[in-house]
Amino acid sequence: MTKHDKPRLPDQLAVYTAAELVERLNEDGYVDKGSISHERLEARLQGKMTIDSFHFRHVDATAYRVDESEWVDVIFEHCDLSNLDLSNAIMHRVLFRDCKLMGLELSEATLRQVSFENCDMRYMNMRYADLKRVSFDQCAMMNADAYQASFQEVSITRSNVDQIQLTGVKLAGLDLSSCEFDAIDAEPGDLRGCKISPAQAIAFAPLLGLIVDA
Repeated sequence: MTKHDKPRLPDQLAVYTAAELVERLNEDGYVDKGSISHERLEARLQGKMTIDSFHFRHVDATAYRVDESEWVDVIFEHCDLSNLDLSNAIMHRVLFRDCKLMGLELSEATLRQVSFENCDMRYMNMRYADLKRVSFDQCAMMNADAYQASFQEVSITRSNVDQIQLTGVKLAGLDLSSCEFDAIDAEPGDLRGCKISPAQAIAFAPLLGLIVDA
C-alpha cells in the first residue's frame, strides 16, 4: 500500500451545523478547524471554496453543488457524496473512510496523499485526474473511469476493479494481484510493468489479442 501522510487535524475542532458551514463558506470562501456530523448539505456555492482541517461524519452531500474547491487535511467518515461534482478539485492529505462515492465526479482533479478505505466508488469519474501518493483499499471500484489519468505512487489493494476504465493510464508499478476483476479496459502498452496474479492473467488475454483455450 502506498505510504503517505494522513490528514493533520488539531485536537480541538469547532462544531458546525450545515447552515453554519454554508454561511461561513458563502461569506469567506474558507473554513478551517471544524467538524460536522449527521447533517445534510443542500446548497450551491459559487466561486472558490477552501476547507482546511475538517472532519465530516455521517454527512449527506448528494445535493451539494460546488464550482471550485480545495480540501486540505480533511477526513470523511460514513459520508454519502454520490454524484457530487468535484471536477478540478484540489485535495491534499484527505481520507475517505466507509463512504458512499457512487458517481462522484473527480475529473481533472488533483489528488495528493489521498486515501480511500472501504468505499463504494462504483462509476466514479477520475478522467484526466492527476493522482500522486493515492491509495485505494477494500473499495468497490466497478465501472469507475480513470481514462487518461496520471498515476504516480498509486496503490489499489483488496478492491473490486471489474470493468474499470484505465485506458491511457501508465500502470507500471501498480499491483493488482490482491484485487478482484473479470475484465479491465486498458491499452496493451499501458499494461507493461503491472503486477497481477497468475489467475488474473486470463482477464488480460483479450487485450493482448490472445485466445485462451479452456
